[in-house]
Amino acid sequence: MRQTTSNFKNENRSNPLMGVISADILESTKIPVELRKQLLVSLFQLEKQLQSTIPFKMEIYRGDSFQIVVNDYKKIVLLAILIRAGLKKSTPTGHLWDARLSIGIWGISYTDQNIITSDGEAFHYS
Repeated sequence: MRQTTSNFKNENRSNPLMGVISADILESTKIPVELRKQLLVSLFQLEKQLQSTIPFKMEIYRGDSFQIVVNDYKKIVLLAILIRAGLKKSTPTGHLWDARLSIGIWGISYTDQNIITSDGEAFHYS
């Protein structure tokens, strides 16, 4: 599991809303073994590129699933679109990488060092 070093605690205490994206790569079992590492590298590069636009914390697990926490929940739909577009753009010829994304916007009642062990309504809704 890989995670960014960005802090995803809500800095604005007057607005407890945060955004969570839960996602998995579509038809990942059909991706040839020799391209799976390339997919992960593409996800990490995409994460790095998008951090300058919308700060977020991302964890990838099981090789085909990831979760993202965004402090600025108003930008979560834009981030979701950019992720899907970035995946498609980085797809090797003859394949189509895409992700099924689910978005939750609400509070996060428990923040842990790892996203997958954090909890709150935003996670439940995503």
